Amino acid sequence: MVESGAQELSEDIMLQALLKGHEAIQELVDFQNYIVAAVGKEKAEVELLQVDADLKVKIETAYYDQLAKAVQVEEKLAREAATQAVKRRSPRFLSRTLCRR
Repeated sequence: MVESGAQELSEDIMLQALLKGHEAIQELVDFQNYIVAAVGKEKAEVELLQVDADLKVKIETAYYDQLAKAVQVEEKLAREAATQAVKRRSPRFLSRTLCRR
């Protein structure tokens, strides 16, 4: 079973569209691999930034419940307003938390 928001399409048509899209993406991936091999340059190592575990816990403790409630609002504009309200409070919290270190 293939699920989508396109209720007017049959499962067979939707599946064909997904497979055609996958085929097109595979062609692009093959082309990218060809270019990488032709250039012969090693892949760059990137150092990922690490999140301060203590700060993450503090932020989650302070905002998780509020944000979880905000994203459950059904109406789009009200949901955006609710999530923005939580986001607006976070810089004050962060500045108070970081200044205490």
